[in-house]
Amino acid sequence: MLNLTDYKFSRSLFYLYLNRIIILVGVGFWALFLPIFLFEKFGNSYNAVILFFLSVFIITIFIQPLGAMAISKIGLRKSMVIAICFLVCYYLSFFLFEITEVFYFLIAAVAANNLWRIMYWIPFHVDFA
Repeated sequence: MLNLTDYKFSRSLFYLYLNRIIILVGVGFWALFLPIFLFEKFGNSYNAVILFFLSVFIITIFIQPLGAMAISKIGLRKSMVIAICFLVCYYLSFFLFEITEVFYFLIAAVAANNLWRIMYWIPFHVDFA
């Protein structure tokens, strides 16, 4: 029978898992209500919410190679630390929705989310592998 207590995880792997747990809990609660928030702010438009998420994912696909080149110069761990700052900026960008026009909010939110995805997910998967 498989006993997980027999395995010794490295300290780095333990902290990587701990980081993922903290981010998943925090982001999970936010992501649960984000589509509802956007739906209300975009005037009850499903198309606008779908377009917001599509734009984030499509832009991410096209700029990932540039992010990978930047990460190779910065380093994996530094990149993941910098990415957390972009994640905070992404959440703070939602305050722009109340004080600026929708266009500026969209630019800030999409840019911060894409930078977070590129600077965090590529090093995470490389480090995990």
